[in-house]
Amino acid sequence: MGVVSWVVLGTGVGLVAHNVSARFPGGAIGCLVSGSAGAVLSGALFSLLAGRSASSPEGMTMLSAILGAGAMVTVMRLADHDPQVE
Repeated sequence: MGVVSWVVLGTGVGLVAHNVSARFPGGAIGCLVSGSAGAVLSGALFSLLAGRSASSPEGMTMLSAILGAGAMVTVMRLADHDPQVE
């Protein structure tokens, strides 16, 4: 259940990022996938390092998933940044 929660949170972060950012590599699908991937990676990493179960959702793993999704979306956005376009 925890991994599903991470995917849902990451998708939500990706959706918000898509609505805020006019240009993103991969468009809407890229935002959703990168948000979900960041949430799953950071949630799993936090669970592993903290010695907690990845199957049960709890506050700190959810927070790390949200932060990881935001970080992944930001990195993807900056990686595609072309200074001549703006």
